[in-house]
Amino acid sequence: MTKFEEIRALFPTTNNIVYANTAARNLISEPVNRAITEYLQERQMGTADKSEWFVKVEKVRDKMAKLIGADPIEIAFVKNTSDGINGAALAQDWKPGDNVIIVPDFEHPSNIYVWLGLKRLGVEVRTLDLDGPVVTASQLEQAVDERTRLIAIASVSFSTGGRVDLAAIGEFCEQQGIFLVVDAVQSLGVLSLDVNKTGVPALASATSKGLLGLYGMGILYYKKEYAEKVHPAYLGRYSIDLGEQHEQFMGDFGYDLAPGAKRFEIGNYNYLAIHALDIALDHILDIGIDRIEHHILSLTETLTQGVVELGYGLKSALEAGAMSHIVCLVPGEGMPSVTSLSNCLDQNGIRHSVRRDALRLSFHVYNNTDDVEAILEALKQARDCTKG
Repeated sequence: MTKFEEIRALFPTTNNIVYANTAARNLISEPVNRAITEYLQERQMGTADKSEWFVKVEKVRDKMAKLIGADPIEIAFVKNTSDGINGAALAQDWKPGDNVIIVPDFEHPSNIYVWLGLKRLGVEVRTLDLDGPVVTASQLEQAVDERTRLIAIASVSFSTGGRVDLAAIGEFCEQQGIFLVVDAVQSLGVLSLDVNKTGVPALASATSKGLLGLYGMGILYYKKEYAEKVHPAYLGRYSIDLGEQHEQFMGDFGYDLAPGAKRFEIGNYNYLAIHALDIALDHILDIGIDRIEHHILSLTETLTQGVVELGYGLKSALEAGAMSHIVCLVPGEGMPSVTSLSNCLDQNGIRHSVRRDALRLSFHVYNNTDDVEAILEALKQARDCTKG
């Protein structure tokens, strides 16, 4: 049995349905489910030890840092992707006349409204039209001037599946002295992302989707050299550096912020989600993110080729470097509507999403070639049904 067969066996739902909806939410493995149950039993019986939870928090912080090539001190646990993006945005020292660049058609609303909210501070929000399934550094360069302070971009678009060249964008931003904030929720745990190789100074993600954990928790990576120059908009006891003292204690009013990204942590952690992520990250790190990416992209490529051969249109990228785990397709001429296609897939036990008038299919480590074949067969049936 291969590693991928072993991991698939930990997600028994895959025996009954084709789950191609990780871009919306992930499946939970049996070991993660057990970790959740054990935590809840401790809470129910009153046997929980909070000091042990703190140890687990740091253990999970180490694992998260390892996944993206960061130092653990550069990882903060936040509520979700939106919380992380807001933390990075509001820590900047904005001046009236500064501008930020976004590409709305590429982004989830969570990576749009936070920047629109800065208009109240006199910040100009510059928008670029999306030309194709991905955004390039050269396209972003068109909107940059001497007052551009920040560029916000998703590593992978939730609506096209396009994967940006973060290394190229990161290099451009560094050369121009522009801060880069990345919404990485559609790539972490699915595709390789090394913060050192890409030069990304800040990124945020939820621990659901690709990280195989739960809603209600996220991570904020903030490069240490930048983090220690900013003051978060919100503070709590955990944002303050008081060494090893218990959380009940307080220093004087001349506080020191916690080192690195930890200054973005406000209060108690989502310990339930920490327990889940602990095991979920073991799944990912045990196989290795590079192997996971190779496995998933091979599925994406096969599905993409099959979709084109069946006559469907694609909103997703055809180029290998721009592909992700997400395939977004639209009906060809004379084919059923997206709604009809979605109903057909539902009837065939294929879990998926509809986003911005496209049928969206997305993979993770628990998917295999049988899933791809089942999807293509269902799409063929839907096409032929209309022709008949």
